[in-house]
Amino acid sequence: MFEVKQDQASYPLFKFLDELNPVFRHQRINNSHTIWELMDHIRIAQEDIYQFMSNPQWKSPVWPQEYWPIKIDGIKDEKWEKTIFDFKEDFNKIIQFIQSINVNITPEIPHAKGYTFLREILLIGEHNAHHTGQMLQLSKQLS
Repeated sequence: MFEVKQDQASYPLFKFLDELNPVFRHQRINNSHTIWELMDHIRIAQEDIYQFMSNPQWKSPVWPQEYWPIKIDGIKDEKWEKTIFDFKEDFNKIIQFIQSINVNITPEIPHAKGYTFLREILLIGEHNAHHTGQMLQLSKQLS
C-alpha cells in the first residue's frame, strides 16, 4: 500500500500552510510572486499532472500563462481557502489514483507515449517541494 509521509526530506507543505501568518499570503518582495500565487500555481500544475495521468481526454493549460494565477494585490480568505482545499483534494485524489492503478508504475502511461506514472509522480513531488521552499523563504523574508 502506498503511503505518503510529508516530513521525510523537506519541510511539510501542509504544516507550512497551517502555520503561515495570513498577513503574508499576498505580500510581495521586489515584485516577487506572493505566497498565494505560488500556492495557486502548485495547485494548477498538480491538477494538470493528475489529470494528465488519469484522463486520456485531458487538455493541459497553455504554458506558461495558464499555469499562473492573475496577479492580485490582496486576496480574500475565501480565495485562499479554496486554493488550499482544491490543492488538498487533488493531492488526495492522486494518492487514491496511485493506490487504485495497482500496477507497476514504471511502464508508459497507456495514453501518453514516453511518459510513465513514476515520472509524473516524481514531477509532482519535485515541483511541490521546489515551490514550498520558495514560499518558506518568502515567509522568512516577510517576518
